[in-house]
Amino acid sequence: MKCMYQLAIDVGTTQIKFDLFYHSELVKSKKIPVITYYENDGKIYQHPNEIIEKVQEGILFFTRTQKNIESILLSTAMHSVMPIFDNQESEEMYIWLDQRASKWVKKFKQDKEKAHEFYVKTGTPIHEMSPFAKIGYFGRETWFSSVSKWFGIKEWLMVYLTKREVIDYSVASATGLFNSDTKSWDEEILSYLSITTDQLAKPVDTDWKTQIDVKVAEKLGLSTNTQVFIGASDGCLASLASYAANGTTNSLTIGTSGAVRKLSKNRQLDNKGQSFCYYLSKEYWVIGGATNNGGKVLEWAGDMFYEKSSIYEQLDDILEKSPIGSRGVSFLPYISGERAPLWTSEVTGEFLGLRLGHTKEDMLRSVIEGILLNAKWISNIIELDDRSISLSGGFFSNQSLVELTADVMGRKCFISPYAEPSFGLIALTSQGNTLRNTDIHPIFYNQENNKSYETYYQKFIENVKNEQL
Repeated sequence: MKCMYQLAIDVGTTQIKFDLFYHSELVKSKKIPVITYYENDGKIYQHPNEIIEKVQEGILFFTRTQKNIESILLSTAMHSVMPIFDNQESEEMYIWLDQRASKWVKKFKQDKEKAHEFYVKTGTPIHEMSPFAKIGYFGRETWFSSVSKWFGIKEWLMVYLTKREVIDYSVASATGLFNSDTKSWDEEILSYLSITTDQLAKPVDTDWKTQIDVKVAEKLGLSTNTQVFIGASDGCLASLASYAANGTTNSLTIGTSGAVRKLSKNRQLDNKGQSFCYYLSKEYWVIGGATNNGGKVLEWAGDMFYEKSSIYEQLDDILEKSPIGSRGVSFLPYISGERAPLWTSEVTGEFLGLRLGHTKEDMLRSVIEGILLNAKWISNIIELDDRSISLSGGFFSNQSLVELTADVMGRKCFISPYAEPSFGLIALTSQGNTLRNTDIHPIFYNQENNKSYETYYQKFIENVKNEQL
């Protein structure tokens, strides 16, 4: 039987993960961290050439011992953008965290009709995370008219590996520039920003593939016949991975940030523009909402109270000492502004209901509950179906948090070992073959606890609207 080694490369904002598969079975992995640069004015970026260097490093790690890799599959984070001048190498790529476009977005959203029209066209919420907002903000710069190309990390990788200027429909549908209904760059939106299709890569479907560049193949120890699959965005692929492995269309990921997502066979939009709708494949769309405030918020709170240990080491004690509802303390978790469901950088974190008798355990439990109640709010907006929820991300490394999540969400939950973008790439390129996982241990929610959390959930939404909106 012919060897079928595939190397899946997932380029995230914190690390690049390389997974080597043999006939759809994972055989080896490697992770390489990515450096993000922060400046005082809200400028947050990465060096695209550093990412290319790390991609080279990762591929060489495998080709030194595994010579017969027949295909490379790509997954990347969404919302990155960089200006390229006269086809020269770009030194800075701005990622979703870059905050400088927030005032531009606030002004743009004053035209509610146009903002909603652009959302309906693209499925991308109006927020400073998107390339649409960043390009709009850069329009005031003297160098703006000199930009020859606007690329993100997916296009940059494809140019390096194949010398083809292409972007997949999935990543494109998260730019705010792409009409995901017509599968093309939206001329009205581009005209509004004073850019043209010539400055953007050619959109192609997520199963598109081409041959690797000969010189790059030789440099990296790959066959010149190696195929490069363009793939999709990391969030969409994570949803597909969970579905392929576990049969659930619902997923909740909480790492540093977080997202609630569902697979849908239909393009679905929220009438208030609170959720995203991104293309995945000819069959599926991914509907969801991303939150800025996931595990990073819990780490921030833990650092204030536990100097010599991680909060994850204290969680069982915290949850034992403070009951459901945190004895009346409520926390609004928006210390990093917020994407879904508020879509504004101007909201802030806030403790409510504090009194002298409260303890640090009450405050910390309220932080956990705030993170999860916000996730529940997103899940209700996108209307998750009634089936179980696949959980992934470092937040769920603690079993107590898994059980608490099930209680808050009111759904059976399980941890999915396959909810990684690389498994989604295998499912996307395997022509319908599944990666069914039978070793699942579901976590059932406690109905009494869930009933209590329903009361706190309604109070949480009321507090957000009273305090933040």
